[in-house]
Amino acid sequence: MSLVQKELLRLAGLLLIGLTGGALSGRYGWSLLIVLTLWVLFQVVEFRRWSRWSRRPLSRPDNISALW
Repeated sequence: MSLVQKELLRLAGLLLIGLTGGALSGRYGWSLLIVLTLWVLFQVVEFRRWSRWSRRPLSRPDNISALW
């Protein structure tokens, strides 16, 4: 599975959770906002790890999703 497929699968899963939470609570907007905020935070963490790794690229990158 490629990087793009994994990211799309992760985003689709989070959106499904957000839509389910929105259906249960009746607040789709807030539920999707929370889920998309979590996705953005995950991306920020990965970018910071990539940025830190780029300063010393001879070692293996430290990431939580093993996408590299």
